[in-house]
Amino acid sequence: MIEGLVTYEHLVPGATIGSLSLDIMAADIEDYRSITEEAGPGLPLSPGLAVALMMRAYMRLMPKRPPGSIHASQKLQLGVPLTAGDRVTVELRCAAKERRKARGWVRFETEIRNQTSALVLAGEHWVVWG
Repeated sequence: MIEGLVTYEHLVPGATIGSLSLDIMAADIEDYRSITEEAGPGLPLSPGLAVALMMRAYMRLMPKRPPGSIHASQKLQLGVPLTAGDRVTVELRCAAKERRKARGWVRFETEIRNQTSALVLAGEHWVVWG
């Protein structure tokens, strides 16, 4: 985890920013279902919960980002679904950074794996850094 304000210069391509473990509780699943159109305990969850975990990790591992950053794009590869009782590990890396028209662009990679090391989500997202 990077302490303090994360500037463009702090981000090193290829470096792991950090990881965290999260327990997926039944209450987490119900909270997620309460804000989506999914209902009923027997229905499989959409990939949206995994995406929400990806963004939660990004915000927790870099809590102080400069204002004016823009989430420009993301790509996702989905793996096994999440279920209550899963313990997932989320790892965030700075994959690349480049200058485009004087703005700093950063590509982050996130990988979420469950307690058996099965892939839940592999994602990347580009951010125009503030």
